[in-house]
Amino acid sequence: MISYICLFLLLIVHGIREGFTWASPEERLTNIFITNRLGIGKAKIDYHGWRSIEYLLIWGMLGFQLWVLAIYMLAQLPYNCLLHKICGEGYLWYSKEDFPWMGVTINKKWRTWRTDVALAFIGLAIFLGTLGV
Repeated sequence: MISYICLFLLLIVHGIREGFTWASPEERLTNIFITNRLGIGKAKIDYHGWRSIEYLLIWGMLGFQLWVLAIYMLAQLPYNCLLHKICGEGYLWYSKEDFPWMGVTINKKWRTWRTDVALAFIGLAIFLGTLGV
């Protein structure tokens, strides 16, 4: 949801900057949203200020998406451990046969509890990276 809000705001900010590009010199001075330089015209934010806001929104979208990916990668470990425990294979499980996924056959040696632990560590690294740790 946060990514959608960032995208919506990004489109508005981009529209303000694009409109300024096509505006006449008179419209640029009377515009209440954007100006050439601070102190010239009616606006309180200049072109580069809006561009900075645009970049922050892009990073907001990407950062939140990375956060969601990290949570998903972290959640795979308990999900698969519990799933295989319920199926009677135990928490530390191994695939007994190759795994078909979206038309690709994944070798059974790559689908074990170890791959989920590796995904969890990668997810934790991504999660901590999005927090700035």
